[in-house]
Amino acid sequence: MMSCVLILLMLCLWDRIHNTSGQHCIDQPTRMESLVGGEITIPCQIAFPVKKNKIKSVNVAVRASADRNYCGRENDEIYNKTETSMMSSNHQERINVHVDLDHRNATITIKNLLASDGAKNYCLRLKLKFEGIQKAEEWQDAWGTLVLVKGEREPGVETIPVIFASPGENVTLLSHIKIRNGNTLPNITACRIGPGTPTQSCLFKDSILSFKINQVNRKHQGSYWWEIETSTSKGKTSSNHPGPDLQIIGKTNSLNIIQSEDTEFHRHTTINCSFTVQQKSGILRTEVYWMIGDPREDYVYHPNPDYIHPDYKGKTRLVDGSNLLLEDFHGPDNTTFYCRVIIRKCFANEKILSSIRTILEDGAGTRLRIRGNSTSIFPIVLGVVVVFLVIFIVLVICWIKTRGNKPPNSGDTFPETTEKPEDIKIPQQGEHLVYATINHSSSSTLKKTESSPDPDTEVLYADVKKK
Repeated sequence: MMSCVLILLMLCLWDRIHNTSGQHCIDQPTRMESLVGGEITIPCQIAFPVKKNKIKSVNVAVRASADRNYCGRENDEIYNKTETSMMSSNHQERINVHVDLDHRNATITIKNLLASDGAKNYCLRLKLKFEGIQKAEEWQDAWGTLVLVKGEREPGVETIPVIFASPGENVTLLSHIKIRNGNTLPNITACRIGPGTPTQSCLFKDSILSFKINQVNRKHQGSYWWEIETSTSKGKTSSNHPGPDLQIIGKTNSLNIIQSEDTEFHRHTTINCSFTVQQKSGILRTEVYWMIGDPREDYVYHPNPDYIHPDYKGKTRLVDGSNLLLEDFHGPDNTTFYCRVIIRKCFANEKILSSIRTILEDGAGTRLRIRGNSTSIFPIVLGVVVVFLVIFIVLVICWIKTRGNKPPNSGDTFPETTEKPEDIKIPQQGEHLVYATINHSSSSTLKKTESSPDPDTEVLYADVKKK
């Protein structure tokens, strides 16, 4: 009886620890930027323990703090779904929050941005009440998203919030220059980038900023900033803009990614990719990319089209969540396509309420064979080869006949013959060819030491024409 009570107490304690000490996370991008008068939408991913109890009520709040390290103070609240009196008059009718607990995501949208909206951290805060449970569960992202708002005549930068890579890969950081409607693109004279203070030169072309890092390692990890130098009639000015966060993640093999070893390409092809997640609870988001290259550096598919290699833009898309549909292909035979899965997961942690980790894993790769195209071209190639071969043979025959009919010149030489004069047929009347022998014994050119040639073996051919 005592043992049953102890087991019961342990189960209750485990349920309490499981529900309170972890798996309560909200994942937001670190930084975002927009322009005065525009709007910005902050994506948020949500994780909380799964319970049998139904959700009784949901309260959503947004806090904005000028303290860039933390936005957890209650007086920083600018939006509250249930307590409308808490909404800031400055944000009324400009802020909209949408929460989808079934899909574990939410968005914070701020319209008609003001200069005063910038340089603040915006945090989503959730409060859930479950039936049969007295105490509500309340949590948020402690640091939120730093929002920067650029002035009317300043350029803005739009960037993917975070890039995940594995050690040894080649990584390209990209961002878009944004301008207000009616403004012209500024004359950019220099571009620099760096984690912290920008120090290295970057490239600028067609409103895209780019910077490539070869063979990344842990020292390249961090939050990158762009520094743009522009030239105006008043002189040169420079401005800083948030770039991507680069996270270097070691690969795992826990997802059991399965890809077929090879497949054939015809007019279009689907390359399959499947994987297994052992514990689905606590997952904030799952992303699937497709890459080629060794080391991995070129994206065949990416949620942001800017990152897709030019040869594959508009030619690939995901089907069934993870499979790659390749609608056109002009690359070499035996190109290998790798399925990359990235999972952001909320873990229980005794010291930190919200502990988010990233899992990165690649499949073994699928080799694409272009047999469908090669079989249709082969008969044409074979036909061309046969035609050229026939032409070559005909030309050789004609050349041989031409050489055979050509009369010999005085300098032409002839092969020796072993025929004796008595074996030679006398030409008939009307024939031009006659035979003669030459006796070299009287030749003055012969050396005395040399033996005289046998007249029987010396034959001279002559073409004598009868009159």
